Amino acid sequence: MLFAGLIGGLLFSDDTELENLPAYTVVDQEGGHITVEVDQVLTADQVEAIGADLRSKQTRETGYIVTVNCSTGGSATVDNRLANVRFGIGTLGRARTGLDDGQIDAQLNQDRTCPASAPPAVNATGLPMPDKESWDAYIAALKEIDPAIVGTKDERALISRGRSQCDSVKNRPDDHSGLVESTNRRFTAPDYPDGFGEAKAEKILAVVRTYICPTY
Repeated sequence: MLFAGLIGGLLFSDDTELENLPAYTVVDQEGGHITVEVDQVLTADQVEAIGADLRSKQTRETGYIVTVNCSTGGSATVDNRLANVRFGIGTLGRARTGLDDGQIDAQLNQDRTCPASAPPAVNATGLPMPDKESWDAYIAALKEIDPAIVGTKDERALISRGRSQCDSVKNRPDDHSGLVESTNRRFTAPDYPDGFGEAKAEKILAVVRTYICPTY
């Protein structure tokens, strides 16, 4: 474990579990530089999960630097940076990061906050944000599928997960099986750490597309 100005510098191995994966949106990627936004302050496990999830989606052998920003609390010129993540793929990735394949270096900024944004505020991600009527209908529809999907979660977290799923829909509109799989991975609960299963994930995906991104 390394400590250098930030909380952490935590090295994780390639057996990372994604059960702690929070909702996040990739807002920019250029080469090995990736910027993501989240709607909540993250734990070390959640930052680890984002790094592992992003790493699983990369194919280019190089070093990757991920900046994790809160979608609120920043300005036009300064991001509200919550964490930085590094990982490498292949020989080139190892040379550029000093990390072996499967290792993830996560550094959390100290004492950052992620201010709440009341519905139907719009943030910088460019993804759809439901109005109050659609917001309420979305939550009600999730409860109808299974009350445990909502449980005691902050509704903003469920909206964030839905919007992140909309980003996947936008990028892969014809990959239905993949979208069902990512929906099942995103929508979890304490008693359902691996998701609610394919049948309910199909229904959740339909609810997301109906109430959050109907034009996708």
